[in-house]
Amino acid sequence: MRSTEALLRGDTAIDFGAFREAYALSQPYRIMEITRLKAQADLAFRMEEWGEASRLAVEIIRLNPTFAEAHMLLRSLYLEVGEAEESSFHYTVARGLVDSILESGDGSENRPFIVVDDAEVRLLLRLHSWGERASSRSVGRGRQDARLDVVGPGGARTVWFRFLRPLVEAEPEDEEDEDDF
Repeated sequence: MRSTEALLRGDTAIDFGAFREAYALSQPYRIMEITRLKAQADLAFRMEEWGEASRLAVEIIRLNPTFAEAHMLLRSLYLEVGEAEESSFHYTVARGLVDSILESGDGSENRPFIVVDDAEVRLLLRLHSWGERASSRSVGRGRQDARLDVVGPGGARTVWFRFLRPLVEAEPEDEEDEDDF
């Protein structure tokens, strides 16, 4: 993907919406692995294990360069260790990714926010300080939409999302299940 190559060179003047869409339509869905790595990266960050937190966040970005939360984590990490230029780069990428979601719609039924996956939905909920009260999904014509009733600083409202990623089977579970004895 040209946008990924441009980002790796440090070029942040890309169309982040097109970047997210190209990723969603062309790459395998690795949400279970990314979720696991994100939890480990967050823990390493809280424990001030900067090297491990950085390694894990970079691995997440390798799997999904559109995962804004990994860029946010790296921004914070680089701020902590005094790497202003790296921090600024990851802030710009995270901001571009989030802005591309916000620019995709207004969250109404007619102009839903266009998201890659549930991680982007959760990110928007957090950024707006919205708490989810109820949700429903609709599937049709090869696409998936979500309707969330939320409450936040501005009161209660309904927010709509449309998922970029085509409907596919769920990611297979790891063969080694840690809960098995």
